Amino acid sequence: MNFKSFKNLSEDIRSNLHALHAEDIDLVVGVPRSGMIPAYMIGLYLNVDVIDLGGLVNNSELKSGY
Repeated sequence: MNFKSFKNLSEDIRSNLHALHAEDIDLVVGVPRSGMIPAYMIGLYLNVDVIDLGGLVNNSELKSGY
């Protein structure tokens, strides 16, 4: 088992963002628990909204902080 830090995860996501910029992405859906941190990182780098899978299924309202 190889250990990955949050820094490694962030670097991996940033180095592969070029594959996502070709798509027209306006929402990132994260799988609860282990998938939310990468989803938030992707949403941050692409400047798009993020929601969890349960919120998407329940058609929850997107909210943002101050």
